[in-house]
Amino acid sequence: SQSIFSEVKQSIGLSLPLIVTFLVQSSSSFVGTIMLAHLGTNALAAGAIVGGIYMTIVVFLFGLLAAVSVLVSQSYGAKDHEGVSFAASQGFIVSLMVTVPMAIAIWFSPLVLKWTGQNPAIVSLSAYYLHALVFGIIPLGFAVVMEQFLIGIGKTKLVLFVSLMEVPMEIFFCYVLIFGKFGFPRLGIAGLAYGFAIVFIIVTVILWAITHYGNHCRQYHIFSHV
Repeated sequence: SQSIFSEVKQSIGLSLPLIVTFLVQSSSSFVGTIMLAHLGTNALAAGAIVGGIYMTIVVFLFGLLAAVSVLVSQSYGAKDHEGVSFAASQGFIVSLMVTVPMAIAIWFSPLVLKWTGQNPAIVSLSAYYLHALVFGIIPLGFAVVMEQFLIGIGKTKLVLFVSLMEVPMEIFFCYVLIFGKFGFPRLGIAGLAYGFAIVFIIVTVILWAITHYGNHCRQYHIFSHV
């Protein structure tokens, strides 16, 4: 019974930061929707359409790259540093192979919206939003791989820490670019996507620094097989 209690305690210790991470990350989308509501009904409708397209792509991306944490954890448990490095490095390659076609699909998806007979004004706003989203897809894929690597070696609190930094930045940049604050241009609905893209790039750099220089990460050299 002591062994079972210990395993449950370890599982909770690993999973609880991830649960909180997902809750924190979902809050930025909620706040973004509120911001779009201030731009009018067409912007809100376009945001709903693009949100559905984007979430479908993101769920597929996360589902595919979640394999990185499984492979990393297997090698980590076996104390196979080379296996950890190889699994994470291959994750970057797979991410690039997937996100490039995704970015192309997102760029041309407004054509599909036209074929479905959507309101031209909403299609136009959706196009601005979708084209801006393209810039964040590849950095997002790399960030997911590094987060999955951290999950695989049991550093879920680091993932939570990054998420706690990420959400305030998303809210700030989206607000500034949507409404044109602090001297920045008013980009409207596209500002939401550009805000996310900027934060994805910043988060990717932060995660690179953590995985490349962190005391518990640098010995794995996760970029050595890329």
